[in-house]
Amino acid sequence: MLALVYALVALVALVPALTSWRHRERGPAARPLALLHLGIAYWSAFDAASVAAADPALAYAFSLAIYPGVCAVIAGFLWQALVAAGHAEQLRREHAVLLAVVPVLTVVAAATDPWHHLFYASVERAPGAAMPHVDFGPLFWVHSAYSYALSAAATVLLVQAMRRSIAGQRRTFVLLLVAAAAPTVGNLATLTGVAGAQTVDLTPVLFLVTALSWWLLDRRWGRGLALPSLSARQVLAALGDAAMVLDPWGRFLDLNPAAVRLLARAPGAAGSALLGARWQDVLGPELAAALGSRDPVTVTTRDGQVLDVRVTEIRSRQGRLLGFVAVARDVTELEHLRADLVDQASRDALTHVHNRRHLALALATAVTRSASAGTPLTVVMVDLDHFKQVNDTHGHAVGDELLVFLATTLASSLRGTDVVARYGGEEFVVVMPGADVAVAARRAEEWRAACAGATVQAAAGRVGVTISLGVAEAAPGDTPESLLHRADDALYRAKSDGRDRVVVAGPGTSSRALAPAPSGAH
Repeated sequence: MLALVYALVALVALVPALTSWRHRERGPAARPLALLHLGIAYWSAFDAASVAAADPALAYAFSLAIYPGVCAVIAGFLWQALVAAGHAEQLRREHAVLLAVVPVLTVVAAATDPWHHLFYASVERAPGAAMPHVDFGPLFWVHSAYSYALSAAATVLLVQAMRRSIAGQRRTFVLLLVAAAAPTVGNLATLTGVAGAQTVDLTPVLFLVTALSWWLLDRRWGRGLALPSLSARQVLAALGDAAMVLDPWGRFLDLNPAAVRLLARAPGAAGSALLGARWQDVLGPELAAALGSRDPVTVTTRDGQVLDVRVTEIRSRQGRLLGFVAVARDVTELEHLRADLVDQASRDALTHVHNRRHLALALATAVTRSASAGTPLTVVMVDLDHFKQVNDTHGHAVGDELLVFLATTLASSLRGTDVVARYGGEEFVVVMPGADVAVAARRAEEWRAACAGATVQAAAGRVGVTISLGVAEAAPGDTPESLLHRADDALYRAKSDGRDRVVVAGPGTSSRALAPAPSGAH
């Protein structure tokens, strides 16, 4: 019966051995898993043969023949642990040779034991016993000490990998430890006689736990062959965001590579060790102010980099401050994109000058600043003459070309603080902070003259362009609406007086013509 159990274990172990080998390209754990389970199958098969053999000499030979499988199990377990801990996705040849020295000597010692009996000192089989009783020799205990040392090292590697792994992987390591612990306990029980004076080898039986653990890992959760642990440090290292861990006094405890690259550009980082340094001594004023805040902050550094900085406190369960985690995300491109989108939303699609919505905001700001600072503010309202007639005669394409030409003319001579916007169909408004009426009227006349001497091409020939302009300077008590209204009144006067002229509004509703239209104006 015991021989059948051992044989069943051997057959069961062959399944993961062959499956792992067939899918050895799926992950780095496939080869060590194949070696481990092949060793289990070999070990269990010869244990079955030893139990089934009626001849004591044959049973003795089969019991010695298990040791290539024993060594393969130990090597596979250690290799699997190295892979899981991230140390040996590909086992180097020199390491494999070093690991194979003692197993090879063990196999040689077991194979030659009938001549020296240093591995098994004696083998006796009591009547009715399932297995012979073995007195182990010194070479066996050397082999056992070596095997248990490697198993202990593999267990330590798995525990360390489990402790630093992310939460979703810890169940995997628990299963691996259970898979290794069960046959190890069985082997210890067999060697110490707890299993009944070595009449039953529990190790192959408990290898069923190892095979079941492999099935749960690989079949149910799909993790058996993709085994290396993923630690929180590796996750942080992969982040493009700069992550910094600081103690309660603001000293750097840990930094991911992105943080090291970020801080390398800081003025105080040159020649200083970052770990243990105070952030106030390392960072520039912009980042230092951001880390001093507990609120999300957007910082623009001296080199133009825009960072979104968030600082989170780390506290114990009792509420004691343990430190901080600061994350700085480079949002430079995002900010540029956002600025571009805002700018596009504030511009007229045809002429690319600002639209009426932006004009309302800019003019309100300009009126408030002018009133509080006592500085001049002038508005120029511009209208294309006979625009409807151009559209009706020459088509909207020519009309659009006129609008673009006018917008380009106005925008080409703006000062840094000026704003030009399309107010309506063919109307434009220029806001000129800091310019008095004389400066604005002179600029308006330049625009009028530039348009009066220009033409655009139409199907019927070239079409001339003229504009009328109304100029109004802000007076005490003016609102954006009243200022625009006075500029519009002046524009209406320019239209009614013959077009192609500049009219300046007085402080009330009166206006005066600055430049009469030349003869032949239309």
